Formats: sequence, C-alpha cells, structure tokens
Amino acid sequence: MSLLTRAITAKMNDTSWRDRAKCLNLPEDKKNIFFSSYGSDAREAKALCFSCPVRKECLSDSLDQQDRFWIFGGVDHLERRRALQINNEGHATINVKPIRCPFCKEKDIVTKLKRRSWMRVECPTCGLTWVAKRPKPETGPEGKGNDKPNSGPTVEGPVPSSS
Repeated sequence: MSLLTRAITAKMNDTSWRDRAKCLNLPEDKKNIFFSSYGSDAREAKALCFSCPVRKECLSDSLDQQDRFWIFGGVDHLERRRALQINNEGHATINVKPIRCPFCKEKDIVTKLKRRSWMRVECPTCGLTWVAKRPKPETGPEGKGNDKPNSGPTVEGPVPSSS
C-alpha cells in the first residue's frame, strides 16, 4: 500500500472529531433540524454548527463523502453541491458558477490537481481542501452532445428536385 493511500485511508478512518461535535448531545427530537434546508430548523442547525468546535472537520468529511442531502458543518446541500460541482443525482454539472469555499465563502479557490473527471481544490483563506467534479463541456443547441454552433434548420427527407 502506498504512502498516499495509507494517508487517505487514515484520514477517512479518523472520526475521533465526532466525539466533540455539539450535535452529538442533542435530544432525539431536536436532531431532525439537520434534515431541513429551509426555515427556522435550518437556521437553528446552521447556528449550532457555526458554534461547534469541529465544524471544519464535519464539513470536510461531508465533502469527502459527497453527501448530497441535509446540513453538515453549517452548510446545506445546495452549497455543498455547488462546491462539489454536482447535481442532485451526483453527476457533474454543466456550465457551473465559479466554486466558492463552503466554509469561509472565499471566491478565489486554487485548483491543486486536475484529472479528467475531477479536480482537487483548496481554499487559500481557511485551508479547506476537497475534490470537485470537473464540469462537463457545454452541449450543442438541443443538448445532444454537439459542440458545433447551430448552423440553421436542417431538412429531413428527400431533397426536392428543381425542374
């Protein structure tokens, strides 16, 4: 096993930070606030997250796991999907807006490593790193994968003869 593989595995298996999370000691009837992305429940969940000592670790874990639902680390599913550049099915998005750091909202994100379908990005302000999907290339006018501009209407069927 390579050194990089061991480091990644160790990071993913290290969940000791969860023991210090504020949400761990919530009563059972209050834990459902993290399942809502709108309204007073979402505001209450985000406020709890912003005062949590392990907010960054929670958010980093959520980004690594590509959680597409609920609130983790004070960030809802829409903000995480934008950072990961995925849609609600987990596929890469098309024509995405620039990535923002979901932790500190920094706009100037640095791309550390690019691969065909993903890229490792890092926020220079807070140091959060995560893997985002690379956006798909823009499709043609009807969304059929045609990268050429629309050259006008096409005629189907036999071409009329000129006599």
